[in-house]
Amino acid sequence: MVEHTKWKDLEDILSQWKQIKLTAWQDEMDRTALEISEHKDANMTARKALQEKTKAFQKLSADDQKLVEVGPLIKTYQKEIDALTKRAKFSDHTFLELYKVLREAPDPVPAMAGLVAVKGELGSNQEMEGELQALRTRLAEYEHEFKDLKNQEVTIENLRLTVAQYQEQLQEGIEKGIQNGIEKDSTSRLGLVESLRENEARLQRQLEQQQEEARRLAIDHEASLKQLFSLQAALDEDNAQKESVDGMLQTEVDSLTARVELLELENQQLREGRSRE
Repeated sequence: MVEHTKWKDLEDILSQWKQIKLTAWQDEMDRTALEISEHKDANMTARKALQEKTKAFQKLSADDQKLVEVGPLIKTYQKEIDALTKRAKFSDHTFLELYKVLREAPDPVPAMAGLVAVKGELGSNQEMEGELQALRTRLAEYEHEFKDLKNQEVTIENLRLTVAQYQEQLQEGIEKGIQNGIEKDSTSRLGLVESLRENEARLQRQLEQQQEEARRLAIDHEASLKQLFSLQAALDEDNAQKESVDGMLQTEVDSLTARVELLELENQQLREGRSRE
């Protein structure tokens, strides 16, 4: 288990990098790089034009012609100087803005190294995997027992309906016998009544047995549910902890690594651009 202080340090690093808003800076750097490239192309074109004007001026032999052309040539030089100054200020401003952001940013490398170590430790924890598998097996067994109990409740309900049907048939038989005057064959009538009553008693006994079995199963079911909920909570907690740690580790390692590499590349490109100027 990672210590609380380590997680706090990681949260602080993550919070600071979120405040940097690297994606927004990437977009801004793309626009800046494009603008620098456009300035560079424009300056190259202007320098070539300035060189041509300078060569043309140097070829002039008459002093009066030089006096006429020297003014425009000086203005061209001044325009080129202003453009170079503006470009230098733009590059300096861009570099300083990026520097101010990165200067206070924490180094993510130690945090990523710690995350990799923790990931390796969690990945090698075979004992936890075994406990999780055992919990899953026990959970499946309790779910099977719960399903059997549900089927038993359906059987009890069917027996109740059967008893009710026999009771209704018994009542109808008695009423029908009275109405049709089956008094001439009392033995047959009594036999029918006795048979129906025996069926009722037999079904009643079956119902009582099933009800007793249902009560027993209900008690077992309640105990099973308590254990099931306890196991489910333990399993959910372990799974959530492991998935959360693994997912966060992998996401943070990949994200921070990509961000650091991209920032280093952009910083290097910016410095190379300044050195060429």
